[in-house]
Amino acid sequence: VQRIGNYAFSSTALKEVNLEKIIRISSYAFANCEKLKTVKLGNNLKKISKCAFENCKSLSKINLENIEAIKERAFENCTALKSINLISIKEIDKGAFKGCTGLKTVTLPQNEKAAEMKEIILKQSGKKEKDIKFINSLEPAEQKK
Repeated sequence: VQRIGNYAFSSTALKEVNLEKIIRISSYAFANCEKLKTVKLGNNLKKISKCAFENCKSLSKINLENIEAIKERAFENCTALKSINLISIKEIDKGAFKGCTGLKTVTLPQNEKAAEMKEIILKQSGKKEKDIKFINSLEPAEQKK
């Protein structure tokens, strides 16, 4: 399996998923999986589709360092998300992080789009700049933990 289809696991009781071999996650694939806590993504996935993890209120761990595009409402209301690494990000669509009130640390690429991405995340999460630590990084390797 290389692709997860629309609504494939929507509203299920999954707690953890390993998607290292997946190259596409379609719209609403894991939407409303309220018990989903951990998602492991592979290096070949470059885009998170519309509403893919919307309302995954327990989602606290997901590796996004290879993701280049996050489509609209992909992580809307993922209130348990505290730290995200967006080192490869080029595009964040409307509402991608809307309602992500738990965000505390965001790593962004050190490039001309960093300031724009920072403003998008602040606006969408509803948080103030003093409430989120923004880190600008040159390479994904710097953020390996």
